[in-house]
Amino acid sequence: MQHSNTPILRHSKALTTALLILAIGIGLVNVFLMPPFMNPDEIQHFMFSASYAYNEEELKELDRNVLQLLKNYKWFHFIGVGPGWESIEKIEDIYFLNYFSRGKKYINKTYFHFIYGKILKFTGIKVKMKDTLTAFYLFRMVSFFIYLVIFLLSFFFYKTYFPESWIYLITGQLVIFQLATILNAVNYDVLLTLLGVLFFIFSYRFLISDEKKNLIFLIVLSALASLIKTGGLLFFIYFFILLLFKYRIKLKFLKTLFLSLFLFIIIFSWFNYWFPERFFTLYNIFFSKLRTLTSASAVTGSAAAHFGFFNSIMDSFFFHTGWMAFKLSNIWYMVVKFCLFLSIIGVIVGIGIKKLNAASIEKKWLIYALIVSVMQMGAIRIYYGSVQMAQGRYLYPLIIPIITLIYCGLSFIEKWLNFKRNYLVIFFIVFQVIFLLFAFTRIISVFYLEIPSPHPGL
Repeated sequence: MQHSNTPILRHSKALTTALLILAIGIGLVNVFLMPPFMNPDEIQHFMFSASYAYNEEELKELDRNVLQLLKNYKWFHFIGVGPGWESIEKIEDIYFLNYFSRGKKYINKTYFHFIYGKILKFTGIKVKMKDTLTAFYLFRMVSFFIYLVIFLLSFFFYKTYFPESWIYLITGQLVIFQLATILNAVNYDVLLTLLGVLFFIFSYRFLISDEKKNLIFLIVLSALASLIKTGGLLFFIYFFILLLFKYRIKLKFLKTLFLSLFLFIIIFSWFNYWFPERFFTLYNIFFSKLRTLTSASAVTGSAAAHFGFFNSIMDSFFFHTGWMAFKLSNIWYMVVKFCLFLSIIGVIVGIGIKKLNAASIEKKWLIYALIVSVMQMGAIRIYYGSVQMAQGRYLYPLIIPIITLIYCGLSFIEKWLNFKRNYLVIFFIVFQVIFLLFAFTRIISVFYLEIPSPHPGL
């Protein structure tokens, strides 16, 4: 990455304090001003988590309470559901909510739901209408604290390993509105993002040092990620690619690695046998999805469809407010597309610059970050298939390599154009700040023109 000697970095303590205050402010706005259940899948994750805290009768009452809250806060209206929703009597009757079915209401529960559910049970919050809302905001506050941990981990990583550019990296990450929205929601993406941030921090450390503890942490984090969400299994693949970058893989090592993977599958199968509730769904989904790699729908499609997929990913990575598709003018999208295009060109050109030593850690990291980002995009395309289901939030576990790529790419372009300052980087950050303010002052306020405040007196 191009390092910039900028005077602003002389005020490191003041910047650190300002960024922490900004992170807390952005998080709390998303927690308390984003209306209840308006973020992706919050209904399912709230109900799944509550199933660890309440009995069957209490869950039936909770179901009625949540449905009434959805009606009170015009949830159906804001996500674009047409006429007929007034007759819905049960949560499971909302046809497009994933993982709800008659007789099998709480399937695909993960350790995220177990942890949140046990926290709810510990607090002793009862099942009443007002208490249901309290329980919901408790979960959002738990996510908020994880969000702060993610911010602090990213901050110390950037400041330690990119001392001349950390201010651009952490600020660029902090002001992505949709990222802050998802990480402060009742959604297991926050826990997977935490594991992703840790994984790529230790990946970088693994590339620049020979400490065995980094290797151990990477294995543990990959295993944990696979238990939080099906997509977490990709971390094992990213770990294998990292080994390729670190070592010259020999035949003996490959044999050992594949033998280890084979033993892992055998052990995983035995766990599946003894603990079917925990492991069967994850095992079945993962191996059934492997077959889609050879299906016609996975490998064919027009260029327009793939372009629409990229637009959908980009749109929901930066812009969407929860499930609400507030479309912006084309100028917003054009600016971001232009900046992303420049960063991609910059990364490709930067990797090919002869001045960069072929063995340099920076170059290795950029190539690795580019490979895993492309693979994650491909996995989303294969797994979800449709443009509508593909969402940018599935890239958030890779937020550190993605932010690194964006700002490295723009920096390489600036270097090529002989800019004396990081004009492109600063412009892109300022643009995101403007949208953040726009979202807080205009988009969120739209809700409160039509719904009662869930916080009386605020």
